[in-house]
Amino acid sequence: MHVCKVPYPGANRVFVEAACPECKAEAPIDIRGRGIKSHDHDTYYADAEHVGCGGSLGTLHAKVDTIFGIEEDEAMLKHGRARVY
Repeated sequence: MHVCKVPYPGANRVFVEAACPECKAEAPIDIRGRGIKSHDHDTYYADAEHVGCGGSLGTLHAKVDTIFGIEEDEAMLKHGRARVY
């Protein structure tokens, strides 16, 4: 597992200190997700690819800040559904 660095807020890719096994590009390389496959309480999962060659690099885990969890936060933003305690 490698720790990724976001180059700037809202970036559509991250940098990782690793070489690409497909094209042999040297570290650091930039990677992006191929679309969200799944999520749990506070983490999205996507197939990762090297931006340079499109080579498959495993799974990208993106942990996000959340108040009630991804599903509840998304429901609040989409539908304005409030959770009552």
